[in-house]
Amino acid sequence: MGASWVTVVTADATGWTAPAPFDCVLVDPPCSGLGTLQSRPDLLAAERAAELDEVLTAKEEEILEV
Repeated sequence: MGASWVTVVTADATGWTAPAPFDCVLVDPPCSGLGTLQSRPDLLAAERAAELDEVLTAKEEEILEV
């Protein structure tokens, strides 16, 4: 995108400590895989969807708390 003031860091946000404060952060949270339903119809199972929601919500909260 050409922004020279951007620092890109690739890391596990749940275990990484920033060397200095940030003005803002863009987070790419874990993927549910629901975009692949055509090739993976097993993801539609209600039990699996509830499990995904619970696990991903907990992981996203953990990332944002850091």
